[in-house]
Amino acid sequence: MNLLRGLTVRLTATTILPLSLLGIMFALYSAFTRVDGLKREFNEDGQHRAIQLARTVELAQQQPDGANVSTALRVALEPKSVLRVAYVNVNGEMLTEQRKSSFSLAEPGSILAFNAPVFDVRANPEDTLRPKALGRVELTLNAQPLHKSSHWIWISTALVSLCALAALAALALWQARRFAKPLADVSDAVRRLAAGDLRARVEPGGVTEVQALGLGVNNLARAIGESQRTLSEKVEQATAALKAQRDEASAASQAKSRFLAAASHDLRQPMHALGLFCSALVRKVQEPDQKHLIGNIQLSLQAMEGLFESLLDLSRLEAGRVQANMTLTSLAEVLQWLANEFGPAARDKGLRFRVRPTQEWGYVDPTLLRRILLNLTSNAIRYTAEGGILVGARRCGEVVRIEVWDTGRGINGSDIEAIFDEFVQVDGAANDKTKGLGLGLAIAQKSARLMGTRIRVASKKGRGSVFSVELLSGRPTRAALPARDDPEATAVIALRVLVIEDDEAGRQAMTVLLEHWSCDVRSLEGAAQLDGVLANHWLPQLIISDYRLRGKETGPFVIEQVERRRKSEHPLPVVIVSGELGLEEAFRASWPAHWELLKKPVSAQSLRASMNKVLSQG
Repeated sequence: MNLLRGLTVRLTATTILPLSLLGIMFALYSAFTRVDGLKREFNEDGQHRAIQLARTVELAQQQPDGANVSTALRVALEPKSVLRVAYVNVNGEMLTEQRKSSFSLAEPGSILAFNAPVFDVRANPEDTLRPKALGRVELTLNAQPLHKSSHWIWISTALVSLCALAALAALALWQARRFAKPLADVSDAVRRLAAGDLRARVEPGGVTEVQALGLGVNNLARAIGESQRTLSEKVEQATAALKAQRDEASAASQAKSRFLAAASHDLRQPMHALGLFCSALVRKVQEPDQKHLIGNIQLSLQAMEGLFESLLDLSRLEAGRVQANMTLTSLAEVLQWLANEFGPAARDKGLRFRVRPTQEWGYVDPTLLRRILLNLTSNAIRYTAEGGILVGARRCGEVVRIEVWDTGRGINGSDIEAIFDEFVQVDGAANDKTKGLGLGLAIAQKSARLMGTRIRVASKKGRGSVFSVELLSGRPTRAALPARDDPEATAVIALRVLVIEDDEAGRQAMTVLLEHWSCDVRSLEGAAQLDGVLANHWLPQLIISDYRLRGKETGPFVIEQVERRRKSEHPLPVVIVSGELGLEEAFRASWPAHWELLKKPVSAQSLRASMNKVLSQG
């Protein structure tokens, strides 16, 4: 209803306003013309009367009796409209005057005065071209009839205009309703169609053009309804197809998860055992050729471990199974770990490796940050033939920037964006599988994005590169803990160590390595062998256990049984060795502080460092 009223008002106003303006202008023009004509006629009549009076006075002056002039003026005063007549000489002296009593009562604006010259007609005929002026006659007329006629003209014009406007408004309103009603119906139908009511239709009616518009809206509604039915059928078909694809993708994802779980446990196990055997063997042989051969085996094993770890890390990142756990972390501890991890490898390659001390703290996920710096630093060592690597952190406003500088081969500007893609290696590095699969930088960039930042690169071909990552800086509420001594610097000797491992090769390799460190080692596959192992009052000082054992048994379960037999208030230091995916999150959340987690395969150095760490904590 509001729409109908609004359309009616707008259409009526659109029709009336221009016509009203045109009519008012025409009425004003007509009234002005008529009033001006009346004034002109009145003035012409008054001037004509003044001239006739002047001619009459001229003739009266030819008579010997001067009273004829007064008689002429008196006769001229007889008309009702004449209020005063007078005869004035050339010097302005009043010779004779006749007036009515109403002249003195008349307002100045209601009278009009006219005059005409009086000539001496008795002059010589030779002077007729330039007659002698004797004076003038003055004629004053009542202008009230003129004013009344003008007022009536204005009043009649206004009345006629109002009547015309009323008739025009009625006609415009009638026409507007003829257009507004069907237009409102069309608008209502369109609104209902937009709201999803495909049954909306326009009733036939109105002028021809609006009927055509309504017919078009009805055809549109039918077309939309048909399209909706067709689209609904297609959507149902597409939904069914997507559901099938989703089920297939879900099945593939589950299969992938099962494969990764199996790969993480089953493939890590032989690599873990092989690494420990190599570590134990290299200390037993003395021949240089044999040591060189074992060294080559270890290099190949390390390359295989790196490729395997990269594939698993990338799979976990792409599956969304890694979440950032942001905490305020001392960057000094992270950089010290980096120095301990890569210092020996850089020195073995003849490179200078320096980590600048820092007191900065940042909001980071320590695990993700270590993964990023591990990939950046290992790449710097891998692609640097001479010179060195520098790692440092510095504050830049509200952020702290960690940078890894190297003097390696550098990167072309056109290749900088591509190096973060998966399986991309530049300068023919893809042919050397000891340099990885091209996943390290992709993993580092994905890890950085989980923390809300990204890795930036500046490089010059042949001069080296600098990789940097910016983190939100912070300040600890208490003084930073002093840095711990390097756990690898202290050898583990003369310890009673219990090894819990269901894989025979891994158990034997661990036993050989620990015995080489002068440890008293006993091993078992599960809880069923505890009584035999713990006979003769033998109790371990440290436990190294696999997490997943045979059946449903786990390493923590067997460790709990050992603790029950010890009956000691001081728990044993424990190193858990596992290839399980996702175990780090559970470890950080609920496991004891004197336990350490290592992922298979484990190197001899990392195992010794973890053993020293849990012993110092205990």
